[in-house]
Amino acid sequence: MNTTPNTTEKLTTYYITSEVKAMANKQCNQGEQVAGIYPYVFGDDQVFNRLRIEKADGDKRYIPLHQEGGRWYTNEPKIEGGKPLYRLPELLAADHSETVWIVEGEKCAEALAAIGLLATTSGGATSTNGADWEPLKGRRCVIWPDNDKSGQQYAKAVAAKLEGLAASVEVVDIARLILPEKGDCVDWLSANPDVTNDDFDSLPLANPESKSTDWPAPVCFDHQELPDIPIDSLPGWLRDMVEAVSEFTETPQALSALFGVAVVACAVQGKMKIEVKSGYKEPLSLFVCPALESGNRKTAIVGHMTAPLVEWEAAKEKEMRPDIERSISERKTLEAAIEQKRKTVAKLEGDKFEKAQNELAIMEATLPAVLTPPRVFVQDITPEKLGAFMADHNERAALFSDEAGIFGIMAGRYSKGAANLDIFLQGHAGGSVRVDRGSRPSVILNQPALTIGISPQPSVLHRFNDTPEFRGRGLLARFIYALPRSPLGTRSHITRPIPDNIKSAYHDGINSLLNLNSGDELYVLYLSDDASIIWHEYAKNIELDLMEGMKYEHIRDWAAKLPGAVARIAGLFHCVQYAQSSPWENHVNADTMKRSTRLMEALAEHALAAFNIMGADPDIEGATRIWRWIERMHLKSFTKRDAFKAMQGYFNKASAMDSSLKILADRYIIRDLPSETRPGRPSQIYEVNPALAVDW
Repeated sequence: MNTTPNTTEKLTTYYITSEVKAMANKQCNQGEQVAGIYPYVFGDDQVFNRLRIEKADGDKRYIPLHQEGGRWYTNEPKIEGGKPLYRLPELLAADHSETVWIVEGEKCAEALAAIGLLATTSGGATSTNGADWEPLKGRRCVIWPDNDKSGQQYAKAVAAKLEGLAASVEVVDIARLILPEKGDCVDWLSANPDVTNDDFDSLPLANPESKSTDWPAPVCFDHQELPDIPIDSLPGWLRDMVEAVSEFTETPQALSALFGVAVVACAVQGKMKIEVKSGYKEPLSLFVCPALESGNRKTAIVGHMTAPLVEWEAAKEKEMRPDIERSISERKTLEAAIEQKRKTVAKLEGDKFEKAQNELAIMEATLPAVLTPPRVFVQDITPEKLGAFMADHNERAALFSDEAGIFGIMAGRYSKGAANLDIFLQGHAGGSVRVDRGSRPSVILNQPALTIGISPQPSVLHRFNDTPEFRGRGLLARFIYALPRSPLGTRSHITRPIPDNIKSAYHDGINSLLNLNSGDELYVLYLSDDASIIWHEYAKNIELDLMEGMKYEHIRDWAAKLPGAVARIAGLFHCVQYAQSSPWENHVNADTMKRSTRLMEALAEHALAAFNIMGADPDIEGATRIWRWIERMHLKSFTKRDAFKAMQGYFNKASAMDSSLKILADRYIIRDLPSETRPGRPSQIYEVNPALAVDW
């Protein structure tokens, strides 16, 4: 076996300083830790680091980190000539005849280097195009891919880069190794702890698979794998209902989860606040926006989750019906008496007229209002009507919809294009509202409480840029976002109905919360000491991520509200836990706060993706959609006509696809061929890069 000394320790000592470690630790969310700091050297004392951050469950993510001009940045620096290969100093110092082992990821490179092999990598599976492969010129290279589709694609991409550059290129035939799905050389070394020279000399090798030599390596899209929503962070009967509804409807759990939490907010908002620290309280209103394409049964989800609200309103209306009818009768009688008196007054003169006129005014002023049953939510309403609705219903309201119409209303559909956001902004914050306009009755709300649950199509997020007031005035920063993956195409249509006991527990819980503290008294939820420590630590970490170059630099407006959102959700979870008693009689405990922070850690990743969509180039989004269709259908070629038929819901005409198809061609993902010859209008044919169709 090769005995080149491993210089990782020297690298670590020289490049990974205490300052680097401190900055690396700041990138970790709660429950995460830095599992690796990998320095890439590209000149005398010049370096950037790639961080491997892991959760307790093994999930990982990578973050680049470098310092420039005394400031830290979480991206890779622009390096003339391309990014250096990992462990470049060792590579350059080694004998030119020594075999170079090329793997996917720094952890694998370190594992091989630790046993004396000369190992390197360009980074992750999609990192080949940006790397400088020149140091491998004239060398014997062996590629050891991971045992999955991306590993095979990485091996092909590396082989393409080394063609005509390296002296020889071989690939470890992982099909003949005993490796688990997604297994790599680290797994093989773990299963073979007593490896010898003979083991490596006898590894099954093969030449790279044949490929089309006139295809450049594709520049793939970096698809962001968003984390699943941790449904087990939801408490008790709410979690059970979310899981049952999701299973019955075959829809993403994030959809029913966010609507479920919003329904809880509807039931308790305006009745309680949560005090995070002395002088700082958060209301329990909530704005949620799980975005999902049409056809995903969003209407059914809204129906299942809001059903207790509908039932409660109907029960109250039935309970109050005799009193309502009595009040209607009484008002009609008094109105008739007033009208009769008015006729009498009109005939009087002098002091008698003035006295009777005063009596008439008092009768009109004390005319009792007709009783109306309480309502807690609406679906389609203008801002003016919403303010009046809240004024009539204890200053509280909720809006639930599976469509995006409310955003058009906010943008000014009924107000000559002028955005009308005040009632929405103040309803979330709990600030007072004073509206006096023209002939309309004045609307005065002292502590308005508004909850919104809405599920637009992801494409709607693009259009938010058309209304800059949405971002500029803080509306978008108030929403909690989710971008769940659509299950369309994978559903079985064989599902289990929602169990009666689960449905009953959910309905009873929401009903109890709706009946809590129906008067005007506002209760306060307090944190336990341990919960307070957890919240403050979370808020401190978020604050660090708001700095320039850090995780939330581009969505500071949203992330600055993260600690407040965590407090609100913790308060709502607490209300679920104590729905059958008095939530304000118990402190919010540490477990509840941990559940809230865990949920928001996942949703924060979704928010980053959502804001990327809001600011994304629509042509890039179109190209991504076309590629997803190609990948899903395993196409090796297709016509423009076929692509348009498949995506008419996104592109309104075939020519609208041109810019997106050009982007795919510029990335060497597809290329156009001569138009087919057949009757009718010819359609352009596109070929898919064979390197992307390895497993198709």
